[in-house]
Amino acid sequence: MNVVGVDPAVKGAVTMMNPQGELLAVYFWKSCTRNKHKVYKVSYCNKIAGKYVYDERILPSMGTIGVFLSKEAHRVCGNGYLLACEDAYVGRNKKTSII
Repeated sequence: MNVVGVDPAVKGAVTMMNPQGELLAVYFWKSCTRNKHKVYKVSYCNKIAGKYVYDERILPSMGTIGVFLSKEAHRVCGNGYLLACEDAYVGRNKKTSII
């Protein structure tokens, strides 16, 4: 079964590996400013047809990072995978919660 490892911090990361320990994808993010607004730059590298492909995406909040990564985990790992999480933070504000 594939494994998804999460470090859900303001500067966080996610890795996705197959049962043999081969890296399938890695995602990392950090906050930045665009047009005077705080946004998050998500950089990621996916293994496609045996080669690693790098891309970036700008997302408006930590919540949208969670939605994006859950869709990516389903796309990369399929329906079933093990989830390993270093830390979790649930706040009152949906824009700052990381899960």
